[in-house]
Formats: sequence, structure tokens, C-alpha cells
Amino acid sequence: MSTKIQPDILSYQDYSLFLNDFVINKKKSDINWSLGVWAKSLGLKSTSSITKVLNKDRSPGKKITESLIHYFEFNDKESMYFQDLISIEKNKNDPNLQSILLKRLVKNGKDNQVMFIDLKTFEVIGSWYHYAVREMSRLKKFKFDFNWISKNLRFSVSEQQVKKAFYNLSKTGLINIQKEKVVLSSGNLSTCEDVHSFAIQEYHDSMLENAKKCLTEVNVTEREFLSGTLCFKREDMPKAKELLRNFLDEFGSTMDTDQGDEIYQIQMQFFPLSKINKEVSK
Repeated sequence: MSTKIQPDILSYQDYSLFLNDFVINKKKSDINWSLGVWAKSLGLKSTSSITKVLNKDRSPGKKITESLIHYFEFNDKESMYFQDLISIEKNKNDPNLQSILLKRLVKNGKDNQVMFIDLKTFEVIGSWYHYAVREMSRLKKFKFDFNWISKNLRFSVSEQQVKKAFYNLSKTGLINIQKEKVVLSSGNLSTCEDVHSFAIQEYHDSMLENAKKCLTEVNVTEREFLSGTLCFKREDMPKAKELLRNFLDEFGSTMDTDQGDEIYQIQMQFFPLSKINKEVSK
């Protein structure tokens, strides 16, 4: 399917994440494209079925699965992989079948790794302010008022966006709203490690933009920007990732607190500045 822009199914461990990433990427590359256009090309009468599949309110049936395989022009290996992802979701209560399917995914997937992203996190991660408004509920001076929250975020977020963020967070179970009080239903949020996702890319991109603004707009006494350049062996990347992740965990457990004064974002970037080895992946 050379004319269609799509992610690589073999890089995914969840069929819904793959489909949602396709939608995100397609909308960005073609302003005339819509779910209605896609539903029609899949032979569906409306967007209802594909929307439920994207939201994981239902798994694709045989007809939709075959339509999607035809639409993406999957080869035999990709087709089987896609169907296995769907089967894993449908057979959560059959551990024996799940074991067989998982082993097959490990064999056929990219890098022989099977990791599952928390889709509740995925649904809200695209817009950075979802996390911010969630954490704001822990502030000493917090007011459960959409206008107040909008005005007290450093970067432009409308009252309507704040309202939608609370709806998304509540819908996905990441917060509970009880008598106009926000109750966090779980602790710090995280996604699975090393999972390819356009939504996650967009989240980090927006946070990097926020960081650039803070570099010039926030007093140096209220921020910290550090960087270092080093000569590095690619084979040590797993160890480097482990050290960075362990630091972030320790920093968070030490500095995170209820009844805080402000909401802060910590970011760490570790990336190649050279391209000596042509095999370096994006």
C-alpha cells in the first residue's frame, strides 16, 4: 500500500494502538481525510464500528478484520501478527491460548520483544496538560474550577480544554470526581518502556516546546537546565536507559509530595549527536 501512510504493525503489541497511531498520522498528513472517509473505504455503513474498535469498546469482528488487512495490504506475516494481536485481546481468560499467541508474537514481532502499553495512559498522553491538571488537584491552593485551572497553567490551555481533560481522565479511570473533589485513583503515571507511539511522540514534542519557553520566560532561580556531551558505546544503551530510569524513579519518590506549591515537569534527553554508524535506528 505505497500510497497510504501507516506505521509498521510489527512494531506494535496492541492492535488498537496501531490503529490509533495510523489515524493520528493520517489526519496530520491529509487534511481532507476523516473517519468517515476511512469507514467508507473499509466498506462500513458508518463510523460507529471503527470508532468502537479504536476506543477498544469492542474487538474487530471477522469482517472488519479482513477489511483492515485488505486496506493496509498486510503480507502474510503482518496479517497473522495483526490477527494474533486481536486474538490476544479476545481471549484474555484463556491463559493457554494466550501463551501460544504471545510466543508467536515474540517470534514474528520487531526486536523479538512483547510489551503492552497501558491504553488508559495512551488515551490521555497526547496532550501534555492532562498530566498537569491531574497533578494540580494535589496543590494546597487548588480550586476545582475550570476557569481557575486554565488561568493558573503557565502555557495557554483554554477552559474548554481543561474541562475535556477532566472528562478524559475520569473516563479512563485516572481520577475520580466525588462531590466536586478530585481524587487520584492511582499513583504516578507511566507508559511501557520503548514502545513506538505517535501519541507519545507528540506528548514529548509539546513538553520540549514548553521547556524552550521556560528557558527564556522563567527566572533561573526557579528552573534548572543541565546538559552534557560524552563519547558513548552503543552496546551500553540498555545500561544507560536503566540508570536514567532509576534516577527518575528516585527523584520522583524523593521530591513528589501532596499539598505542593507548583506543578513541575522533569525531562531528561539522551540522544546521538553523530551518525557514524549507518545502522542507528530512529
